[in-house]
Amino acid sequence: MNSCYPIKVKPLDDYKLYIIFDNGEHREFNVAPYLNDSFFAPLSNINIFKTVRINSISIEWDGDIDRVGFRGGEAEEEEGGPRREHLPV
Repeated sequence: MNSCYPIKVKPLDDYKLYIIFDNGEHREFNVAPYLNDSFFAPLSNINIFKTVRINSISIEWDGDIDRVGFRGGEAEEEEGGPRREHLPV
């Protein structure tokens, strides 16, 4: 599968993200199921959740919540939730 990268992200209601990728795909990603994970728990604060932004190859939030890897328009999964590594995807 060819890699694609997010070029625009917009926080939506109910802890969802609207993401546009460089290959033209438009996807919605639901973060809510991951808010119980200690890594993503700070995002349950809606003000922090809304700080989402593109960091050239992925997305990140304020509050030391770093990259979430996306490939092919879907979050890459690891056991327990989306991949959290600081690696290009």
